[in-house]
Amino acid sequence: GARDSKQSDRGFVSFRGAMALFSTNHLNENHILNSSHVHIGGYYNFPNLWDGLADLLTKLRRRNITTSLNPQWDASGLWSGLDSLYCLLEFVIINQDEAFHLTKHNVLSDALLFLHNKGLKMAVVTIGSRGAVASIACDEKDSKTLWFWAKAKKVKPVDTTGGGDAFSGGFLHYWTKTRNVSVALRNGCALGTAMVTKLGASVEVTAQGGGAF
Repeated sequence: GARDSKQSDRGFVSFRGAMALFSTNHLNENHILNSSHVHIGGYYNFPNLWDGLADLLTKLRRRNITTSLNPQWDASGLWSGLDSLYCLLEFVIINQDEAFHLTKHNVLSDALLFLHNKGLKMAVVTIGSRGAVASIACDEKDSKTLWFWAKAKKVKPVDTTGGGDAFSGGFLHYWTKTRNVSVALRNGCALGTAMVTKLGASVEVTAQGGGAF
């Protein structure tokens, strides 16, 4: 894809290619069902994956395999299709704008409560230079939630492309390794922060470079 940059915002022009055809039929289910965690990245970029995804997530849940999802930006503007999947996921990783679009709420606490009411156990939300939060539903019978927050180190951004992906990769690595939300948030923020100090989205960064401790 090509990127058009302006001071106020970014625009991307991309072609889905094989992603538009990819479905659960292309997956090696035996390998997936022997995983400890399965992450679905870029949900809205894989329209042929949608129909079989609920069945796959159900199978994974029955085997106590944890799952997570990142929707990616919905270019159609509909932001639909996920309501029936939230109860099958351990968590989603989204940014604040995605949270608002998915829930039709423009206050973060309201947006997260909406997701929990749909059955989602944990929502991980990046909030730009302020870092990231994770909200965990404590009890299905009430609206109590437990919040975790990790601050991002203050840096001078060079290129924000890939910052969210770096956060997601860091969070997933440390969460699957430790099952500690605070540790995963801190290191996810550190990797995201380190990425935005570099030009381009395919450079190697470390959590230490972004202020992890």
